[in-house]
Amino acid sequence: MAEFTQLGLSQTIEDALSKKGYTQPTLIQAEGIPAVLEGKDLLAISQTGSGKTAAFSTPILDLISKSKSKLKPYHIRSLVIAPTRELAMQVEESFKEYGKGLALSTLAVYGGSAKKLQVQKLAKGVQVLVATPGRLVDLIRDDKIFLDEVTHLVLDEADRMLDMGFKDDLEFVLKRLPENKQCLLFSATMPKGVEVIANTILNNPHRIEIAPVKAKHEGIRQMAYLVEEEKKADFLLKFLKDRHIKSIIVFVKTKSQANKLERHLKANHIKACAIHSDRDQRQRIYNLKEFQKGSMHVLVATDIAARGLDIDGVGYVLNFNLPQQIENYTHRIGRTGRGGRRGIAISYISPSEENYFKRIQKELGLDIHIKGPTK
Repeated sequence: MAEFTQLGLSQTIEDALSKKGYTQPTLIQAEGIPAVLEGKDLLAISQTGSGKTAAFSTPILDLISKSKSKLKPYHIRSLVIAPTRELAMQVEESFKEYGKGLALSTLAVYGGSAKKLQVQKLAKGVQVLVATPGRLVDLIRDDKIFLDEVTHLVLDEADRMLDMGFKDDLEFVLKRLPENKQCLLFSATMPKGVEVIANTILNNPHRIEIAPVKAKHEGIRQMAYLVEEEKKADFLLKFLKDRHIKSIIVFVKTKSQANKLERHLKANHIKACAIHSDRDQRQRIYNLKEFQKGSMHVLVATDIAARGLDIDGVGYVLNFNLPQQIENYTHRIGRTGRGGRRGIAISYISPSEENYFKRIQKELGLDIHIKGPTK
């Protein structure tokens, strides 16, 4: 396997990768980076966690850093479209980290954040724009983004964007892009809709297919129940009381949901605490210690707690909401069944989440029967 120093990236980017401790590229990086640097279009079928962000961000940074032309206000050089706010933020951070020393402007735009501030930054022109489809379309319609100078387009998690209903938004954007551009498309699967987009935008692409990594948690029994969204909290409450659960981590999507569920459980005499990024470090450490020693029976957490959380004796993990990133399903359920013990991982699936849960199973090689509907 080649090292990053053999892929043709500039010294500045190699240094940034080295500072992050990256020396050995993943399969998709080893094959994808040279292809992008050569100016080829790219079609990559690979699951989350394969290192795809570095596979497109590092060569794009390399290529656009060599461009001397000045950007006009509200114009952009490289456009990355991602399905969720969380992924857009992660991709933006990667561009900033790998591009240290290149003096390139990077911006992420997504719904749920102040549009005014985003517009102020766009007014100066942006080298790398990472955007969710809905906010991107809004800003184009407001004449706050012009696409006629785009040289690189990345569609990240294309299948998920279609699953989430962004087909019309994508078509709206694609019609406004210049013909002469380099296109990179990343998708975990290749349903018909993604194939149509690939055939439309890609010109004789270099194709990479990385086999999915199977989730290996032999000691964990995985279960799923169909539960209406508004009934999940009460269904959880009944489950906790019926089984006298002493140690369970409950994963939710947002910080406000974590707070709300914590209050609901406490109001019903369940010993519960929450951790998420709005809780200060001291409070998070205190709550974790209380949970570890058994003073708290339920730990409600956002994905901040999915990775690296090593607590002995956690009997259950519950996906109150499915994770935004498919790889986080594996990280979440791995909080139980540790040290050779057995564990149980449960997912509450609302009707609108059924298709997404099927995708999670397909990507991770799982076969979990969804029980329900619940009463």
